[in-house]
Amino acid sequence: MMNQAGAYCDNGEYEEAVRIYLDCLGLANQALGPSDDWVSAIYEGLGWAYQCLNRLDEARSCYLKSLSVVKRNRGVGSLPMISIYVRMGQLFRISGKLLLARNMLSYCLRIRERKLGLDHPEVNDVRKVLARVFTDLETYDKSIPLRRQILAFSAKRDGLIATSTQTSIHELAEDLYWTDELQESEHLYREALSGRIAALGDDDGATMASRYGLARCLSEQERYDEAIELRRVELAWCQANVEVDAKNMLISMHGLGCDLLAAGETEEALEVLTSCLSQRQQELGVADVETLVSLREILDALSTLSRQREALALSQEAQEALAAELGENHPKVLTQLSNQASLHDELGELEQAESLYRRCLQGREQALGADHADTLITAYNLADVLSQQKRHGEAIPLRRCELDWCREQNGDTDPGTLASINALAIDLRETGALEEAEALLRELVTARRQVLEPGDFLIGRAFGGLAKTLEEAGKLEEALTYSQQALDHRQTHEGPDAWWTNRERFDLARVLHKLGRLKEARALLQELQESMARNDEPDDHDRELLSEAEELLQQIEAAPPEEF
Repeated sequence: MMNQAGAYCDNGEYEEAVRIYLDCLGLANQALGPSDDWVSAIYEGLGWAYQCLNRLDEARSCYLKSLSVVKRNRGVGSLPMISIYVRMGQLFRISGKLLLARNMLSYCLRIRERKLGLDHPEVNDVRKVLARVFTDLETYDKSIPLRRQILAFSAKRDGLIATSTQTSIHELAEDLYWTDELQESEHLYREALSGRIAALGDDDGATMASRYGLARCLSEQERYDEAIELRRVELAWCQANVEVDAKNMLISMHGLGCDLLAAGETEEALEVLTSCLSQRQQELGVADVETLVSLREILDALSTLSRQREALALSQEAQEALAAELGENHPKVLTQLSNQASLHDELGELEQAESLYRRCLQGREQALGADHADTLITAYNLADVLSQQKRHGEAIPLRRCELDWCREQNGDTDPGTLASINALAIDLRETGALEEAEALLRELVTARRQVLEPGDFLIGRAFGGLAKTLEEAGKLEEALTYSQQALDHRQTHEGPDAWWTNRERFDLARVLHKLGRLKEARALLQELQESMARNDEPDDHDRELLSEAEELLQQIEAAPPEEF
């Protein structure tokens, strides 16, 4: 009867297996007594059948009953006890009790390795479950060595073309992907894909899983054309296969849309992502995380295409649907307000952007608290809009709060902290608080040179910001030094004809003019004009800078000859 129940389990007929195990248990209790080893084995099998049916409480109860008999008859640390512990470790993993599963399975692995040896099938079985637990915990430094051992065992016992070996290759590729070991991950995904095509066929679900993994790995390496080709095949299979869960199919559709977007195929990307969004709204609901991820991608794409009006309408529609379901001050509703404010900002509609950011800030303060990251980000964005309206005094209190939070949470040299220092310093300079602005910008120059690569454009920007502040403070000689450094940095790392290089030429010329070094200033402005003449497609920023340069050059040319 036990063999028959086990066979039903192997065939996935778990309800029938439970019926037979229960009949067998009743007979064994009568004939052998509740403390017999056979009773323990029946409880273990019954527990496994319950576990496969996701009747986890009943499964746990059976395992504990089996365990009590084994401990009494065989002792603690016996192999039968370890067998039950392995089952319970699997149960804990399914239940989400990952730390319990990790501890129990690690213990089982040590016992089986000691008693059976490193190359025993039952040892490898524990490795498989424990590796999955480590993967669930995202402790890949623990899972990857186990997966390498599992792969070596499968390749030796079953051969490289066996499906068990291909599964081991795929799972190792997955964990390597999450640790950014993309080259080895790609190699293994390709190996698993070709192996599964040969063993299972091109239309098998496992084959498609390796195709999806390889596409994702290629996307991470920005090899979008290769990824798109794989994604089209995998998505078509998902759409044609009625057994594929709609949620998983939409994950594939979203991935294709994102890769098309990254590859510059924007119109097709929008078509795919819009279809994905519509289906996710129907399948998962408007408030589901994956639905909102698709929405975010579409909004970004429309913004990139300068189709902010369409993005605004879409975000407004989502906001209304979310508010009806979740309430006006729910974080997901407030995110859409923030999205709309950002789009108005891009359109130059600063009053609308300000109004929406204020609503969002108030809502986030109430819903999340004044010190929540999202609240502070909203304060930063509102301050930017106020600064653009030349309302620097109103922006400064917001910037101080946001900077204090950044320093406390992330430290003084975090990129976000440094961006906040720069923004506050600019507002302070614009209100005439030059001493504090100078101190912040000196801190910024030092920190950026410490933490950034030498060629990072933000270093040149920090030099230029400090130079301008020193200039306004009348510290012209020191301003000259930093302005020259800014120009040198831009020329070296961005090229002689970059817009920012010419901006620094103009700023340095202005300082030289104030110092009375007119010949040097004129030479720089002439360099600027020659550089900009090489630009065949000037934009508004180019024309504005050229106009400023010409105006300053006229002032210099009008100076008496003796001043040169």
